[in-house]
Amino acid sequence: MPTQIVIKNDDQMNTTDYLALADTISQELKKVEEVKTVRSITRPTGKSIEDFYLSKQVGSLGNGLE
Repeated sequence: MPTQIVIKNDDQMNTTDYLALADTISQELKKVEEVKTVRSITRPTGKSIEDFYLSKQVGSLGNGLE
C-alpha cells in the first residue's frame, strides 16, 4: 500500500542543506525491507540523479578543464 511522508518546516526547504537531508532520508527509507520504491525531490523517478552528487560534478568540472 503506498504511503506518503510529508516534511513540513517554517524555513525555506529549497536549499542545498535541505536537499541533502531529503536525500539522506530517502536513502534510509530505501533500506527498509518492506519499502520497494522511494520518490523524493532528489529522486523523482525512484532512482538517484547522479548529476546531483558532488563526485559527478567534480568529475564534470575536471573534464571541462582538460
